[in-house]
Amino acid sequence: MKILSSILLFSITLFFSTAQAAYIDYNGTVKADTTTSIPWVAGSTMWGAVEDGTGTGTFSSGFASLNGLDISLFTFTFGDLELTSYLSPTSVAGFEYYSEGDGSVEQMHFYYDSNLWASATLNFLQVDVDNKDDTSATGFGTANLSSAGVSNAFFNEVMALTGGSGLLNFDVYDFTPVNKTGDFTSIGRITVSSVPLPAAFWLFAPVMLGIMKFRRKAVMAGSIQ
Repeated sequence: MKILSSILLFSITLFFSTAQAAYIDYNGTVKADTTTSIPWVAGSTMWGAVEDGTGTGTFSSGFASLNGLDISLFTFTFGDLELTSYLSPTSVAGFEYYSEGDGSVEQMHFYYDSNLWASATLNFLQVDVDNKDDTSATGFGTANLSSAGVSNAFFNEVMALTGGSGLLNFDVYDFTPVNKTGDFTSIGRITVSSVPLPAAFWLFAPVMLGIMKFRRKAVMAGSIQ
């Protein structure tokens, strides 16, 4: 029983240590398009669409599929989101909410060394400011992986970590305008949260069952001797 308890404790500890959020830091670009008359910050107006965006990995943690690889070769692309909700900032916060609004869905793609690793649906991208004078915009969004590419290691790992949902969370720490024509640079993080405990527990059930069967066989062999 002591051996079984030790193994069980080790397995539970291993589970909780590996079920933490995995993340990828990146540097990105965003191309906005379509001017509007909706007030934004510092006398500017909101953009009506996000035409496209890119990202290049700078650091990763918690992804076995990226271990030993050059993170700078991990890239992604997205695009075609429209301004579907907004709140102009005043003395209080405002936001721009971009999502699919014209019926033309453009898939998000993840690459490693120019090889397609996974495709996803970008659900939304929200840009936030604290007030009408705040030119340091931040943002967040989500996407769901939909299919694997030429390599399925990254796709399979994300699906396992998220209990099959493939949910990716994006946090953008800073949008910096490059010019007045809608070009921005960004710094952000992609986070994959751990699978909910009930679903994750059943992933470990076969392991626990195997340990119990092994111990039973060992006890029976000892009684025969």
